[in-house]
Amino acid sequence: MQSGKNHSRQNIYTLFLGIVTIAFVVSVITYPEQAFQASLSGLRLWWDWVFPALLPFFMMTELLLGFGLIHGLGVFLEPLMRRVFRLPGSGGWVLASGVAGGYPLSADAAAKLSQQHGVSPAEAERLAALGHLANPMLIVGVVGAGFLHSPESGLLLAIIHYLSAVIAGFCTRKRGERASPSPAVPLRRLPHKALRAMEEARSNDGRVFGKMLGDAVTQSIYALLLIGGLIMAFSVAVRLAGLYLGSSSAAQWFLQLVPGVLEPHLGAYAYSAISAWSPALRAAAIGAALAWSGLSVHAQATGFMRPAGLRYLPFLRFRLLHSSIATAVTLLVWQPLTSLIQGTEAAFSPSVGWESAARLGEAFGLRELGAVWGASLILLGLVLGVMLLLSLVIRLLEQAYSAGRRR
Repeated sequence: MQSGKNHSRQNIYTLFLGIVTIAFVVSVITYPEQAFQASLSGLRLWWDWVFPALLPFFMMTELLLGFGLIHGLGVFLEPLMRRVFRLPGSGGWVLASGVAGGYPLSADAAAKLSQQHGVSPAEAERLAALGHLANPMLIVGVVGAGFLHSPESGLLLAIIHYLSAVIAGFCTRKRGERASPSPAVPLRRLPHKALRAMEEARSNDGRVFGKMLGDAVTQSIYALLLIGGLIMAFSVAVRLAGLYLGSSSAAQWFLQLVPGVLEPHLGAYAYSAISAWSPALRAAAIGAALAWSGLSVHAQATGFMRPAGLRYLPFLRFRLLHSSIATAVTLLVWQPLTSLIQGTEAAFSPSVGWESAARLGEAFGLRELGAVWGASLILLGLVLGVMLLLSLVIRLLEQAYSAGRRR
């Protein structure tokens, strides 16, 4: 009976995809010039921002997993990840790379970690959702300085974005498999334990360096091509939706809201240009779009999760929760904080078309590939450093508490 239901659902899903694909192809044939220009906008977005920002992280994840370094790092991050999120320490890399590199890195890293049996499927699903975050360079540089003409506003949005993700992760930690507490390990024994974890993971992987490096390059390029294709497709979909709906007031209202549902960069740009909304409401809408991340990025994440057997539904639930918390927190604190910090009142730019949002590299000013990679790697080091420090503090507090109880 259950098998029949699943088969029926699969048939409906396949039929739906077929109808959407046919409608999309007919629309492109009907409006070829507009579809071409929209696809170029998506291509610029991918090439200027997404490709240079994500390439080093995709390659590093593959290499670090192969060498076992992520498992070794997990030994040091165990207290933080288990106490706060009830997840294994090896998931700390997924979270750190998600913060530094942005979405959809966490889905790829969590799927690979699950395939290597570093985490359970349920834990990988939670890691993919928890680490699915916007890059701070995107929020502060592109949204803040580029769209709002106020880096301070971007900084506030970034703080709210990450704080609301932590709150959502803390709220959903009981939904995952409860992680068993790891045995207490003296600080002086941690390097030895980390080295053993690295050696075990490296032995289980079994690939030679040349094969590992080749896999890192080919899989990273494949993943980025997948992301680029989806960005271009959704950019075309947004443009075609505008052409079909016309210029009525209801259509314009719909077109103001739909970009954030489909794509976070276009959504942030569109919401920043709605002059009829108050600054707090516009900031809340931008925060919601960044936390939701758009169906385009959902499709990218699902493309990494599905081959590893990870479900989309837990990811979707977390995105809705993160978006709701980000909206509520922004509405609650935006006005008081902006009144305290001079210069955070955003000078919202006028709307000049969807393609302007694609020029993210120009908005942030990081046109050089090396500059983007350097900034991303520095940020990754800072995030990992903070996480290691917090983990050390938690470990010391646990040991002090255990020593006090023994007395």
